[in-house]
Amino acid sequence: MRNFKIREVVFIDDDDVIVFVGKRILKMAGYNGVVSHFHNGLEAIKSIEESIVQGEFDNESDPVVVLLDINMPVMDAWDFMNVFNDNLTPY
Repeated sequence: MRNFKIREVVFIDDDDVIVFVGKRILKMAGYNGVVSHFHNGLEAIKSIEESIVQGEFDNESDPVVVLLDINMPVMDAWDFMNVFNDNLTPY
């Protein structure tokens, strides 16, 4: 089994079946790290902002992989990327 240098995998997807399959694929690939799931971009942005405020991210941390669905309710992928790119300041 290989060791992955990934801190966390984040699914941002409103389809629970896709997330379930994705988690199974990660497990089969040998990933045993943290897997988070958010049903829309706004939930994810709020969580990321909270993690930053709490100092959970720094330049020494292993990378976080984000798997992002394009079409979601509340905040879709395009809005998520706009907020993420604009220093995580929600509209």
